[in-house]
Amino acid sequence: MGEKKRKKIWRFWGIILLLVAGLFVLNFFLTKRLEKFLKEELAVRTSDATDGFYRLSFQNLSISFFKGELKIEGIRLYPDSVAFCYRKEKDSLPSIYVDAQIGMIDFKGVDLTWRRNFRRLNFKSFEIKKPDIKMFGPDDSSTAEKKLGQVESKTLYEVISPYIDVLSVQALNLENASVSYETIDSQPPISYALKNVSFHAYGFRLDKNSSESGKLLYCDNFDFVANHPQTLLKTNDFMLETDRIVLNTKDSVICISNIEMKPLNSLRREEGRLPHSSLNAFVKAVEVRGVAFHRKDALNYLTANSFQIVSPDINIYNFANKGKRTEQKYIPLNADSIVHSLSLYEIISPVLHSVSIRTIGISEAKAQYSYALKDSVEVYKLANFNFRANDFLIDSLSELKHGFWYPGSFSFEASGIEGLMTARNYHVNIEKMAFCSETESLKIEQMFLRPLSSNTPSAYNIRVSLKALMVDHIIKDSTMLRLRTINVDSPVIDLSLSHSACQTKPVSFKRSDLYKSLGNIAEKIVLERFNVSDATLNYAFRGRGDSFHHQRLNTANLIVKGLLVDNRKCTFKLDDIRFSTNNLSFPLDNGYYTLHIGDINLADSALNMEHLHLAALYPKMKFAYLQPHHKDWFDVKIDSVSLLGINFSRYFEDNILRIKDVQVKNAVLQNFKNQKIAVPRHVIPMIYSGLQKAPVNLDIQKVEVKNLSVVYEELAKKGTVPGKLFFTDMNGVFSGFTNIISKPDQYIRLDANGKLMGRGYFTAIWLLPVDSLNDRFLLNAHMTNFDLTALNELIEPLAFAEIKSGYLNEMTFSTEATSKGATIDMIFLYTDLRAALLKEKNGELVDKRFLSDLVNLVLKHDNPDKKKRKHNKPRLANVSIIRDPYHSTFNYLWQILRPALMESVGVPLLHDNKKSAKEKLPEVEDADVM
Repeated sequence: MGEKKRKKIWRFWGIILLLVAGLFVLNFFLTKRLEKFLKEELAVRTSDATDGFYRLSFQNLSISFFKGELKIEGIRLYPDSVAFCYRKEKDSLPSIYVDAQIGMIDFKGVDLTWRRNFRRLNFKSFEIKKPDIKMFGPDDSSTAEKKLGQVESKTLYEVISPYIDVLSVQALNLENASVSYETIDSQPPISYALKNVSFHAYGFRLDKNSSESGKLLYCDNFDFVANHPQTLLKTNDFMLETDRIVLNTKDSVICISNIEMKPLNSLRREEGRLPHSSLNAFVKAVEVRGVAFHRKDALNYLTANSFQIVSPDINIYNFANKGKRTEQKYIPLNADSIVHSLSLYEIISPVLHSVSIRTIGISEAKAQYSYALKDSVEVYKLANFNFRANDFLIDSLSELKHGFWYPGSFSFEASGIEGLMTARNYHVNIEKMAFCSETESLKIEQMFLRPLSSNTPSAYNIRVSLKALMVDHIIKDSTMLRLRTINVDSPVIDLSLSHSACQTKPVSFKRSDLYKSLGNIAEKIVLERFNVSDATLNYAFRGRGDSFHHQRLNTANLIVKGLLVDNRKCTFKLDDIRFSTNNLSFPLDNGYYTLHIGDINLADSALNMEHLHLAALYPKMKFAYLQPHHKDWFDVKIDSVSLLGINFSRYFEDNILRIKDVQVKNAVLQNFKNQKIAVPRHVIPMIYSGLQKAPVNLDIQKVEVKNLSVVYEELAKKGTVPGKLFFTDMNGVFSGFTNIISKPDQYIRLDANGKLMGRGYFTAIWLLPVDSLNDRFLLNAHMTNFDLTALNELIEPLAFAEIKSGYLNEMTFSTEATSKGATIDMIFLYTDLRAALLKEKNGELVDKRFLSDLVNLVLKHDNPDKKKRKHNKPRLANVSIIRDPYHSTFNYLWQILRPALMESVGVPLLHDNKKSAKEKLPEVEDADVM
């Protein structure tokens, strides 16, 4: 090679070197100029883009020509203090603002020095190291939404579009990041945080079509990993912690392990400001498989194949009623508002527009709820709970369509359900409970309720055991709850009653309150069929001396059909109710009486009861000695009672029990009065006052009594054998049997007939007042053909007298009476009346002949009097008496009859209230009867 040629080569390479050196110098110059430009403009552009609210600073900014790299170190983004104070005074702070420190931001893969167009930037990688981002905002999502609604909402692309048309990054890495969110309007503040987490995104692209691309976070895939324990949420009351957190869209998995919520009450306990409730919970893992995100119309959507919660253990404590008897200072704190009654959609809507999950499962869950009541703590436990839901969907229309029933179908199984209700002295346990929405069925197995202690001073002690309860076809929508069938299998109820239980007044309730309570469940509740089979009731009554009287009811069955409750209209409808049982017994009057019913059958709006017996605890001769209050002994036996045409639906509408017909057959009523017993004197109300004061409003069209016998016995103070007054073969019909006042002077009418002392046929009309303010009843009676010697069963033991002969041809009797006294008119037509006075001799009653002769001289032997060749008018008896109110109604009737009889036969009355009637008593037939 020639010298000349070599010189050319060297000259060429020299020029090349000079050009390279020049380009290097130029590149260095341009790079430094760009660095200078960015250092000057980034802070200005950030301030302009945020209307001067934010300030941006950094320690170093460098551009590498050879690496195609932009590196910014020591970055700080924070609100300008002056702008912050100004906007705070104007109440125009952003809903969320940020204070961020970033160790380094590194862009690679773009030659920024020689680019003429910065509108399109495509980086190989974008890396952020050690960011510490603090966000501040409100603690109420509704407040945040309200503030967000006051400013114009922009997408991320709209924010950068004045400067960049396209921004893409092949790999975006966020390493050792810390992010926190702190509330600004609560004291103390609530903080959310993530520390030392890593985030990687792939295929990031932001352009004008990004919002429609269907990519979440504008990426093809991303992953999020937190390998260190995290404190996600902290308030003054509790702290939420986790172990490892993994979210990977490429593998379609989300996994969070060892989630724990701890209560933090030590500080508040010291300050005397304990919260009303607290929560302590642990979840072994939360796993989501088959996760996919997509975007449409700038909205985020999440879908997943499965969502599994593994082994949650939840403990809830409610101290709202703890120590209510003593004053405690409670200071409500905004921190408690972290738990709102929000729907699931309201919780997720700031981030996700829709969540769709194919299956959701909860496995091996445990729970405990502790509730302070009075001076004790009640504890409810759930030993094991498994749940599965299919086609779970949360969106803006879910609640409107299905309320809180977000899944298409779901099922659960729970076991070991237990409640220790210490304040109420009860323990409840359910062995197993299962529900499936696909079959619309609920099943409960082996349930029992029992007292914790039988020695507590309670009026009632109840034990309930239930073999199984089945509910089929439960259908719930926004307005109606429909239940096809409820079956209760073999329930057993043990009931123990104390003395006070039998004296407890019936509990009254307002129908409006009942409808209001049911309205919280649904506007309408429909139950097609309710069935209780083979029920058993065992109950015991604690009598005198703490002795128990045990009773047992076997094989009770109940069927309810066509129940409809409309809580909006406050109406009730029932197609049919059927009930049957036998051998029912329950105590009355503090256990001194027991009502026995042999058979009960309710069907087709008719109630039939057979073999009824109201039995006293003691025999009639001993009863008055052992009963401290009511000395009169009663015994009632009835073969059958039938209530026909019962209108149950109307009762729940207006609280009136309407019955078309009541039939009472073959009844025997006995009453015994022992005058030998000195008793505390107290007024005994009239027999019809019980109906007037009954807790149930009654409207019965007709009450018919067939073959009734009434026996009244009284033992005189010096007697050995009781006197007896009895009526047999009585039949009666009550018309207008009611305690509902609809007009003035309203009466219940009884038309009756029967036999006095088994011999004298009589008819009677008795008018009983409906209004308790109307203290007046009327009674008319008529009797013929009666041998007066039959009255010796009453007269001999009580009056030590005897009717030797006498025959009643006809008697007409009328009285107008009150609870205080009566006026009586009587026509007593008889013949050949002879009497004798008796005395006791050697244990027998013998005739006092002299006194008997004197009595027969005074007695009128006939009515009308027999005189030769004259037609005599019959004598009329008219007397008024004052009632002895310390005796029963049956005794009062004898008080009314006796003076009229004595005056009719010519025996003068010894009391001074005898008088002639100034007015004729009103005719019974003309009285106002309902």
